[in-house]
Amino acid sequence: IIRLYSPLTKAINMILVMMLLMILPSFIVLKHAPDMIYLVPLTISSILRMTFFDARVAIYVQTLILIIISLAVPNSFQFFVIQFFASLVSVFVLVNKYSRSKYFFTSAIVFVSYIILKVGIALIFDAGLENVSWNDVGVFAMNALFTMLSLPLVFLFERVFGFVTDMTLLELSNTNTPLLRKLASEAPGTFQHVMQVADLCEEALFAIGGNMLLARTGAMYHD
Repeated sequence: IIRLYSPLTKAINMILVMMLLMILPSFIVLKHAPDMIYLVPLTISSILRMTFFDARVAIYVQTLILIIISLAVPNSFQFFVIQFFASLVSVFVLVNKYSRSKYFFTSAIVFVSYIILKVGIALIFDAGLENVSWNDVGVFAMNALFTMLSLPLVFLFERVFGFVTDMTLLELSNTNTPLLRKLASEAPGTFQHVMQVADLCEEALFAIGGNMLLARTGAMYHD
């Protein structure tokens, strides 16, 4: 029973840790410097869940996190709207997360999203831009920079919880890795065999809508 449910338990523990990593710093900032709440990079949480899970899990849990934090934020509605839509942007940018450079692109898109949302909220509720300052732009820029911490956090969560991301699978499926190069030089027949099996597995998983990258990488190492 323990072995059957251990992957689910690890996933739940990971999600809870991700939630705490966002909620606790937010409440600390709200206690000591509530005006700097937008400095907390809450989009990291949705980026991490998109990396390890899917968009549905990322959006559901992010909504729960934002509701909890919004209970303590002075302007809760504005905070929730801005953070929710910025999180949605980060989720949809990372739908096909096959390169590390996409995480840096996501940080830039998150910054632009914050600016647009802040201006939009100001125009809707204040009928002007009097409440939008360069200080807000600086805070959003720092938030976007902190969002880049998602890359080292992905590596940390991989090691701690034993999950494998698509980026790791891409690195393992590179035929220039030392092990695969050694296989190609010392057993070229076996190397050709595993590559053919990898191609077949990839096509099969494409047909049924499975994880093609995982199947291909596993096939490349099956011998």
